[in-house]
Amino acid sequence: SAYGIIVARDSFSMPQPFTIQLPIKHVQLGVRLTQVIIALASGITVIGMIVLAVATFMMSDSKFRADHGLDNTSSSFASTPQQSTAQLASQTSSGEMAVVPTVRVVAEKQEITVGEKAQLSWEATDDPSLCVASDDWSGDKQSKGNEDVGPLDKAQNYIFTLTCSTKSGTSFGATSVAVKSAAEATPTTSEVPTTPNTGSGNAAQRPKVTFSVSPTSVKVGAAATLRWSVANNPTGCTAGDSWSGGKAASGSQSTGNFGTAGTRTYSLTCVNGAGSETARVSVNVTANAPVVPAPVVSLSISPTAITAGSAATLSWSVANNPSVCTASGAWSGGKAASGSQSVSQAGSGTFTYTLSCSNSGGSGARSVTLTVNPAPVYCGGKPGCYGRSALAAHATPGNCWSWNGDWVINLSSYAPVHKGGASAGSLESSAATCNHDMNAILRGAAGISGYRDKRGNAVFTHKPETYSNSGASALAGYRVGYYDPAKP
Repeated sequence: SAYGIIVARDSFSMPQPFTIQLPIKHVQLGVRLTQVIIALASGITVIGMIVLAVATFMMSDSKFRADHGLDNTSSSFASTPQQSTAQLASQTSSGEMAVVPTVRVVAEKQEITVGEKAQLSWEATDDPSLCVASDDWSGDKQSKGNEDVGPLDKAQNYIFTLTCSTKSGTSFGATSVAVKSAAEATPTTSEVPTTPNTGSGNAAQRPKVTFSVSPTSVKVGAAATLRWSVANNPTGCTAGDSWSGGKAASGSQSTGNFGTAGTRTYSLTCVNGAGSETARVSVNVTANAPVVPAPVVSLSISPTAITAGSAATLSWSVANNPSVCTASGAWSGGKAASGSQSVSQAGSGTFTYTLSCSNSGGSGARSVTLTVNPAPVYCGGKPGCYGRSALAAHATPGNCWSWNGDWVINLSSYAPVHKGGASAGSLESSAATCNHDMNAILRGAAGISGYRDKRGNAVFTHKPETYSNSGASALAGYRVGYYDPAKP
């Protein structure tokens, strides 16, 4: 027809379709214009798709950063058993939020043994101009790096904090490492609080409390150490439960020695204009094992002096249930908790006998000494014919007497003398039984108690004399020696 019809809808003001009748040449012109418009619309569509993709990416990135504590437009805090981060944001004079760095500190192992090193790594965003380590490490650090700190030689909880600054502000990150003794170390024990922090208000801007205690298990009479740090400029912090009082935004404090067994809980609540947050930690206090008294050793020897070749007796008893007893010194071997034993020594000298005992409560020991005198050395090198014990006062090494049975020799007359006063006319007629020559008789110091000559006078020795048997008769000679109390 001579007219074409263009149908359009004004999406903003016209609720119904409308028609416009135009001459055909106008319609052709309209078609051309429509083609141009379609081409332009296609270009705009492409641009719109690009814009949409960029917007979608930015929204996804924003969500990712928010989910991971990296939102540059608000405060954020994340806490795991190995790390904690805090980011502070401030508003510029133009109303824009100034970006401060996000600091992340990670410990390779959250629990190690005494003598090992803490393996740390860290990273700070937004190109900070300065990063400084504090608490249990120190020094200026790069914005990204790793470091082995130690060896750590005390069994306690160590905190490693890194504070970084830009021209817009300051933030910090921290991690803790529990150092255990070899007996206490377990691969799963954590020193960080097991109870999640609680709070109210703006979760991003309220105080962020990092709170720990080390060790988490102690014996009665021991103490633990509390450590804490708080981000987002708290206006006040208050201790609760097993401690009390106002606290600074960071610090450490001993719990004091625990007097009884049980669980102690410590809380720290901090506030600012955006809200409050509370963190809690606990210490398990266990009773000490019963005290076991150390062994008490009693040891004696009788007699305390003997002649070489003779014996003495050791006697002992040990109190407080010893688990093991060992002899040392002049004797050896394991011993019972009580007993006796005969001991002797071939040579002369002073000998020490020691008994040591131990149990879970400790150890105890006792020593005694034995004096061993030389064995008799007989005059002339011959064994003596032993006489009566009355000779003991004069029979000593170097003061030798000769005797046999009830007879002794009176050196004034060279005749044997009987204890009862009987007298023999000569050595040949005495009741002696040792048939050897008398080689020598040495001078004695005094008379022999109980012995008399035929006139009733005490028998004394005199100067050294020698009497030799001519061999012509059956002379009863006398061996020369000294008194041995072991042979009556």
